[in-house]
Amino acid sequence: MQASINILGQCSFRKDDQLGQTRELLPANRPLLLCTYLATQESWVSRDVLLTLFWPDDTESKARNKLRQLLHITKKEIYAEFIEIEESRLKLNLNSDFQAFQAAFEAGDWSTALEHYKDELLVGQSAKNMPNYQDWLELTRHELSDMWREASINHAQNLAEQKHYTSANRYLKALLKKDLLAEDVLHLYLGYCMKAGQRKEGLEIAEQFKTMLMQELQMEPLTQTTELIEELRALKEVDTPKTLEEVDSSVVPTLASESLKEQATETKPTQNEPTQNEPTQNEPTENTAQPSQEKQEKQEKNVLKLPSYHSSFIGRDLELIELS
Repeated sequence: MQASINILGQCSFRKDDQLGQTRELLPANRPLLLCTYLATQESWVSRDVLLTLFWPDDTESKARNKLRQLLHITKKEIYAEFIEIEESRLKLNLNSDFQAFQAAFEAGDWSTALEHYKDELLVGQSAKNMPNYQDWLELTRHELSDMWREASINHAQNLAEQKHYTSANRYLKALLKKDLLAEDVLHLYLGYCMKAGQRKEGLEIAEQFKTMLMQELQMEPLTQTTELIEELRALKEVDTPKTLEEVDSSVVPTLASESLKEQATETKPTQNEPTQNEPTQNEPTENTAQPSQEKQEKQEKNVLKLPSYHSSFIGRDLELIELS
């Protein structure tokens, strides 16, 4: 049987066994706070650490009694069987999205890391009546947020290198949603908007940034930011088909080369010899002449199966092929 717990975002427990896969949302309670702390630690956790974390103002004997009561209540939870308890320490033998996120981040696997980071640790929950636990929770959330920010920027830049500017901006926009005043992220976002022809969307975010910057800090944007905004404002809006934006750039040259090969193997008609269409099921077998240029354009569209127009950034190689 395989089991795991999700604590980044909506907390849940998942178990895979012979009966299939089950997923259960976890209630916000003290057993979950205990399980979460154990899930974020790499090894055993001493009882003394838990006493300080949960009941710092109680006497040792009173705090130990409360810990025993907490462990007794925790036995009713679905993940209880995965908590290993010894006389002086505890450990959680359960995989978590927290561990998976950290492992992917350390390996530089930005895409996988972002898949595991759904939201902040224990989103929507707090431990205000336990100040030490609340301090630990806020510190851990801050560290995870910094990691998520770094992973998002790196992944966006990797996508941009492959000319997937719209996809890259999805991750940057998520960062700006959390912190609109992150001017370094805004620079990347506006730059990719220009390359993707997303003038309107880029200017909307820029205006929101300028408004918030003035309202909260009474400041004007940096010179570099102003120049990017003006450069974006000077562009014309480009309606790039979404499917075309997501085409892998490595696929397009392959399609183009196949089109050229097919054109090269055709029998070129002489100046005085008309080109005849092949008879089809719904077409008479009479010889019907078509201009060679019209036939060539029709064949290219059938082979490439792409829109008849291209943006100024994606499909440029195909336009050059057609012109040649």
